[in-house]
Amino acid sequence: MKSSHVKVISDLTCCEPRTALTESRSPRKGCWRIVDYETEGGIKGKMLFASPDDEAGELTLPLDTKGPWAIYLGINYTR
Repeated sequence: MKSSHVKVISDLTCCEPRTALTESRSPRKGCWRIVDYETEGGIKGKMLFASPDDEAGELTLPLDTKGPWAIYLGINYTR
């Protein structure tokens, strides 16, 4: 795939439902916490974090695109 066809979504606060996201550092039952990050490559954004005890539900990420795409998702395990 040519780089002109690459779409990077670095801010996951566009996930829905928005009511399932919190900017609080403290856990909230049923919510994902918003965490700022920056990669070594200079990409800045907002990732989402929840522990199993948070009981955070499923989210939907609107892609605002048409046609076939390969989708890659970064997951960070901190244990």
